Amino acid sequence: ASAAVIALNNSAPLTIGSSVCAGLDGTQNYSGAMDELSLYNRALASNEIAAIYNAGSAGKCTSFAPTITLQPVSQSVLSGGNVIFNVAVSGSTPLSYQWNLNGSPLSNATNTSLLLTNVQLSQAGSYSVVVTNVAGSATSSNAVLAVTFPPATIKVISTNGVGGGIISVPVLFIANGNENVVGFTLNFNPALLTYVTNTIGSPASTGFVIVNTGGVSTGKLVVAIALPAAATFPSGTNTLMEVEFSLNLLASATNAAITFSNQQLSDPQAVPLSATYVPGSVAIALTDFEGDVSPRPSGDRTNTITDLILLGHYAAQVDFPTNASEFQRADCAPRSTLGDGYITVIDCVQAGRYAAGYDPATPVGGPTGPPASGLAKANSAPSSNLSGRQIWVANATSLPGQTFSTVVTLEAQGNENAMGFSLLFDPAKFAFVSAAAGAGGSGGLLTVNSNSASSGRLGFVLFLVPNSTFPAGSQQVVNVSLRSLGSAGTYAISLADQPVLRQVSDAAANPLTDTTYLNGSILVSAPPANPSLSMTHDGNTITVSWPLTATNFSLQSIINTVLSTGWSNLPGPFDTNSGVNSVTVPISGTNQFFRLQSH
Repeated sequence: ASAAVIALNNSAPLTIGSSVCAGLDGTQNYSGAMDELSLYNRALASNEIAAIYNAGSAGKCTSFAPTITLQPVSQSVLSGGNVIFNVAVSGSTPLSYQWNLNGSPLSNATNTSLLLTNVQLSQAGSYSVVVTNVAGSATSSNAVLAVTFPPATIKVISTNGVGGGIISVPVLFIANGNENVVGFTLNFNPALLTYVTNTIGSPASTGFVIVNTGGVSTGKLVVAIALPAAATFPSGTNTLMEVEFSLNLLASATNAAITFSNQQLSDPQAVPLSATYVPGSVAIALTDFEGDVSPRPSGDRTNTITDLILLGHYAAQVDFPTNASEFQRADCAPRSTLGDGYITVIDCVQAGRYAAGYDPATPVGGPTGPPASGLAKANSAPSSNLSGRQIWVANATSLPGQTFSTVVTLEAQGNENAMGFSLLFDPAKFAFVSAAAGAGGSGGLLTVNSNSASSGRLGFVLFLVPNSTFPAGSQQVVNVSLRSLGSAGTYAISLADQPVLRQVSDAAANPLTDTTYLNGSILVSAPPANPSLSMTHDGNTITVSWPLTATNFSLQSIINTVLSTGWSNLPGPFDTNSGVNSVTVPISGTNQFFRLQSH
């Protein structure tokens, strides 16, 4: 160590170690390093210089012990939150820090600040810091950290569904772990939501549970759950309950709110606790209905008689659904499965039940088209079963060229509401003329499919008003008029499944599978070789008649001439009500002759 006494004046610069070298015209300044350089405004006394020298490596500077200039501040934090403690210190550096909790050092807490993240209840207490340097140490005052629970959360989980369906609404409890009793009232709109049932979740099910359903008709469900003494709900998310509602059928889509009232929450010592109650809602979407097909193609979300009529056309195969959605709505029976993949008379009956209100409107479901296997099989009993329910075609007779009728009869058991079937005949021998409901089916609606009549196929669908039935016994349900085209012989007229499936339905849209279907025949007789022509006189008229079997003869007449020439055909029409062909003409003052001429 060395010291220099330097005298300063206001005009001379300060230099250290200056010397003038002999023989050189310049100066050489001190260019080394100096430690603890001090500049004094006076000359130091000899003892002062000696003290600095004797201090050696300790130097001549003084070290200061730490002093806390800013104490850490007490704080409060919610469980799971973050907190930071700060301290400010003066004193000679370097300084070291050690933070303590309740007087015990914290691991790795050696910075000027203490950051605590995701704070838990166990971290509550008194925090302090000890600051140390070469000259000593200082301890801060205690900063108290209070850790409190956030409000628990009880919330309804929003969901969605389709009108007419059933949905489950969860009620969740996000607990802190100190809750023992929870209670509330769920409020909902009973015009939109209808309470069905509830299921209590775990661990709530281990406690004393009260669910009061007495007010659900006005939209109030009261819930109270108390765990055993000293028990608490686990911290985190718990499912308190699942509440099932049926979603009422709506004219338009809407949201149905579910809210809370009369809330209570407490710990095992019955101390009230704070909580946040979060309402939810059910979004109710529009739904299509089974049996709703009119107007085409999307329906109108109502079941009316127009749906029944259009479904009759579908079942008779005179019209068809245009898309999968329309098919799904049309195929509405059996109701238990929302259809079976076929559109038949049972669908007509079910649509009628919807339209008449015998069954409530039902959200659409079930198949959107026929199965890959194709056409359904007839619900028929073996043909050898000649007792019980039958549909049979009466035998008929005709002459070539004659129009005649055959009757389809239902041997009813008293529970039949509708039927469908097809008639097959030889189109080379017969031509379709007309069809109408018979006496037994006059109170129903008959749909006739004659689109394939030229190929010898007719389809029929007949159903009564909803929930009515045919009386037990023989019921003539359909009269079919055909015209004979060919020669004499016996020809089959058969019940079949194309274009309309054979099926009989009861009033509840259930197929009656024990039905027997019996075919018939048509006897075409040869016309008589020489039919007779007769004449009767009545006042001023004459009635000329001849057999109905003379279908290959024409009635001709001639007046006052040679009988061999000049005959002309009478155009008709002729009266057949008396079982013969007849025509009535006035008596004239001239001779008139009549004859039958073979074609």
